[in-house]
Amino acid sequence: RVNDVMTTIDGYREEHDRRKAYVDSTADAYGRTLQNLSRILDAGIHTTCRVNLDKDNFAQLDDILGDLERFAGHPQFGVQVTTLRNKTSRPGSREKYFAAEEYPAFYQTVIPKLFSHGLIADPLAQLPVRDSSNCIACAPNKIVINANGKLFECVQDSLADDNSVGDCRDGARSNYNYTKWYREMDDLGETCESCIYLPCCQGGCKHYRLSPTFDTTPCFRKKFYVELLAERILKTYGTAGRP
Repeated sequence: RVNDVMTTIDGYREEHDRRKAYVDSTADAYGRTLQNLSRILDAGIHTTCRVNLDKDNFAQLDDILGDLERFAGHPQFGVQVTTLRNKTSRPGSREKYFAAEEYPAFYQTVIPKLFSHGLIADPLAQLPVRDSSNCIACAPNKIVINANGKLFECVQDSLADDNSVGDCRDGARSNYNYTKWYREMDDLGETCESCIYLPCCQGGCKHYRLSPTFDTTPCFRKKFYVELLAERILKTYGTAGRP
């Protein structure tokens, strides 16, 4: 009954394998990921390959996209290139991760690369649309399960027992950890309520609304490259619109 799978790549070959740090360090985890993408698509399952980048592996993007070109044009395949967020206070961490103010420049480089590798065909299909469950924590049909079988609302939140909303044996319960996310939807604040993207993003990531920092933003990523898509649409279809 699996309809949709997300697979992550965290760098090119050796860097991906180093970051994944599987028990068997001799395994070709990067190559196995590409094989599994083929197997998922052969099974008729839609898959999104998310490429996680920071300033240490950003230069490897072209090599990664080159390997993903084999899936270009497949109706069940999509690529999402995103930045890892800084969630630490360790010295030098801000030099490793892209801050929110750097996102426009990040996508100024990334989006043309996705087009040039054939991994985005129609820019119209990339435009923002209203997403009723943009935030996993506020989606009634989504849940996070940790290794101990405890249930959580947010994949970004700490998966410590103190944040649990239940377990696999008894199901979810409506405690404070469950309801706090929905309360956040009731009061988005003036900045969000006056933003033209609000109908699409539904207030963005609630975790980063509750824990704002210089390095992060609750805003959904398309906000930072929608103008690039608009330029591509104009170039592709002209002023007459879609043929």
